[in-house]
Amino acid sequence: MPVACHFSRLSAVFNATTLFSDISGTLFTQPQGLVGPNGQGKSVLFTLLAQRAKPAEGYVRWERAFYYLPQRGPAPAATLAEALGISDILRAQQRIDAGDTDPDLFTLLADSWERSARAQRLLNDAGLGHLALNSDCRCLSGGEQVRLALCLAFMQRDAFLLLDEPDGHLDSAGRRWLARQLLEHRAGSLVISHDRTLLGQMNTIFELTAGGLNEYGGNYEVYATEQARKQQALQAHEVRLTSQLHKEKREQQKSDAKRAKRQQQGEKLRRDGSQATILLDGKKERAEGKMAGVAQRNARVICQLSAERRQVSEQRQIKDAQMLKMPVVVPSGRLMVHAHRLQLPWGNAQAHSFDIYGGEHWHIAGCNGCGKSTLLRVLRGELPPTAGEFSLHGRVCYLDQKLQLLDPALSTTEALCRYAPTVSAQTWRTHLGALRIRGDRGLLPFGSLSGGERLKVTLLALTLAEPPPEILILDEPDNALDLDSKQLLERALHDYRGTLLLVSHDEAFVGRCGITHTLRLE
Repeated sequence: MPVACHFSRLSAVFNATTLFSDISGTLFTQPQGLVGPNGQGKSVLFTLLAQRAKPAEGYVRWERAFYYLPQRGPAPAATLAEALGISDILRAQQRIDAGDTDPDLFTLLADSWERSARAQRLLNDAGLGHLALNSDCRCLSGGEQVRLALCLAFMQRDAFLLLDEPDGHLDSAGRRWLARQLLEHRAGSLVISHDRTLLGQMNTIFELTAGGLNEYGGNYEVYATEQARKQQALQAHEVRLTSQLHKEKREQQKSDAKRAKRQQQGEKLRRDGSQATILLDGKKERAEGKMAGVAQRNARVICQLSAERRQVSEQRQIKDAQMLKMPVVVPSGRLMVHAHRLQLPWGNAQAHSFDIYGGEHWHIAGCNGCGKSTLLRVLRGELPPTAGEFSLHGRVCYLDQKLQLLDPALSTTEALCRYAPTVSAQTWRTHLGALRIRGDRGLLPFGSLSGGERLKVTLLALTLAEPPPEILILDEPDNALDLDSKQLLERALHDYRGTLLLVSHDEAFVGRCGITHTLRLE
């Protein structure tokens, strides 16, 4: 397999904090995935690989051309043709259609015909073929804009692709299209993703953790199996170390008791005067020397075992289960959401009628641009419907994709205290630690955390809100979450007894959230 890139001993520092150090690896011309906890520095590593930033240490050496697509996508373009880099071809075609016979125009079209045809094929496959090349990009939905950016990436046929969470806003069809394109892209790719289905098609999985960069030769199933094996091995090793530590401490206690008993016997003999003092002093010196050697050995072994167990415990903490419990709500079974012939202002022309009762979990499904987020905003009263009526009965909490519940300028702990003043800062810090936001990260501005960390903190705010929300409306909450945090949210939503309205395109995630009904927008 041809090599695409070598990188060696890379280190990155952010806000005087070392994100990672001594990172080395080799990328090949095949589909590869990068996973790791939120905030560990995956996107930072991509900026180093893409040579958009310089590492604190180390180097990156490319053996072929590469193309980098960050989470926020490329710079906005006015039209589809401009976004795909074929606006000159479109203008030449328009001039020829208008009667211009300049030979340079025909030369341009002849030389660029394959590029233009490839762009059109990609648009068709991506579900954007119905759009004219001179369409305004500002009219596209978020998912359509992501697909357009990916079309531009896949036009770079000979470039290795660095794609940072490209599946974030894609619907189910878009994710299947992305997976097919990655398999067909011969120049290779490295993709940051938390989608288990997409990762299941990778040839190699890299994992970035606090302990460094680990490589797994296989897809997500191989990675998950190896992770489970490692976790079991760490648990078993910690149990053995704990047992050995307890044994050494018992031996130490026995030695201490034996030394104390001998001292008492020696003192008794001195008082009785039955043995010469010089003989007793000699015995005492020999006994103390022997006991001191035993005590030193015990202390040394206990120190070594304690240090080793601490190291194993720290390794386990990287993968320890996170803790997030949704607020306790008693399902009433009463009507919570009512809609009658509701028509949305855009995205979907159908009239929708539905009733949602207490404790039901609804999945709002549909392709990009069909109006799922619009429906949620209408139900929240942020947008007026075109026609129809609706009503919500109960305390509502709505989390949109921008996560605007907490003040981004405040430190994370301060933002939580501002949201729920009755909860102490120490309590918030404890709960943040259970979400792996430990130490000084809880003092960083909320807006500076990674997307996944911001979402976890926002959900944490809801868990201690008083009174708790009875209706929870979540718009693609799983987009920025790492794999472990996504599983954490799955369990929390599955156990939530209130009413849930959920938009998500991750089929594996939706299937684990206790969904009882599906409302599909066409």
